[in-house]
Amino acid sequence: MASEIKVEIIHKETIKPSSPTPHHLAKSKLSIFYQITPEIYVPLPLLYPSNNSDDEVDHHSLFSERSHLLKTSLSEALTHFNVFAGEFEYNVSISYNDHGAGFIESQVYCPTSKVLDKPNFGILKQLIPTAIESKQAEAGHLLLVQVNLFECGGLTIGVSISHKSLVLHLLSSQHKILSTHPNQKLGWAAIALGSASTTDHVLLPTEFGVASTLFPPQDFFNSPQPTVEFAIGNCVTKRFVFDASKIAALKSKAASETVSNPTKGIEQYKEKYPNGVSGEDIFQAIKGSGNLAERDDLQTNTCSSWCRLPLYETEFGWGKPSWVSTCSTVKNTIMLMDLSDGEGIEASVTLKEEDMTIIESNEELLAYASLNPTVI
Repeated sequence: MASEIKVEIIHKETIKPSSPTPHHLAKSKLSIFYQITPEIYVPLPLLYPSNNSDDEVDHHSLFSERSHLLKTSLSEALTHFNVFAGEFEYNVSISYNDHGAGFIESQVYCPTSKVLDKPNFGILKQLIPTAIESKQAEAGHLLLVQVNLFECGGLTIGVSISHKSLVLHLLSSQHKILSTHPNQKLGWAAIALGSASTTDHVLLPTEFGVASTLFPPQDFFNSPQPTVEFAIGNCVTKRFVFDASKIAALKSKAASETVSNPTKGIEQYKEKYPNGVSGEDIFQAIKGSGNLAERDDLQTNTCSSWCRLPLYETEFGWGKPSWVSTCSTVKNTIMLMDLSDGEGIEASVTLKEEDMTIIESNEELLAYASLNPTVI
């Protein structure tokens, strides 16, 4: 099938933090923000093409060296980002028990062009270590990494991150685990490049507890919650690419005398919550959304944006990724990602087949978007 490639798992192991977490920092309570986050995994494949044209290069030896670098730098990074090496206990707290991250090495029997030429989401899912709907108990870790070697010498780093732990970290720290940004020197990639500084610090686990004080946990969410069901069915996922000029033209068309700079609801949010949100505000919003979701006469659609995250800066020592994407195939979802130029945007859209047929033939949409063009 067009959506299949041969991927052979050749090695699995657990990567522990290089230094243990102090015992007195071993646990933090969860705030309502983290309680309401579903137990799913965020898939993120980063593709690095072969940057060596020498046919005599031993790709397997080079892959072994790079994989070793990824493992040793990840071990050190986990000492600073120990959220991803821990485990959630029920829906009440997170234990920084240095459980570790899962690490998988695999051989892919095709060139990277198979992925880059009109990307197929069925193929991408084979390069990710666990399914989006996995639970912590099934996946075994909150962070899993799958490093895939292609026949041409290129590789992908497929990352699956627990959404709950990702939210916990992103809301609590300015440092990002994948980053090589100068102001975020403790990232995994920065450590691999040797640019991390031992004088830099990130928030200690106890400081995560501040969030539970500002946004107290709700007893309702401490009890076992219904399993999040992901409707796949007869859904299909398509990729729509908007380059910078088309975005500018679309934004100009949406502008008016009263709204000169369209913002997708930011000003309304500021008006509704001028002093920020409280735990009760969040609880009521979730309750209202749940009531709407239970109605049979309404269709729920979700849009999530990863734009403006420095994912294309994720360099480990062999160049920056040529393509970063997502492979979510959950019904009625739209995932937005930057293009490599930092200006354009690609949207991964998952809909029922009959709905997608209407969307992908819409002439007004296609005047601004290209349907699944080749990445390079």
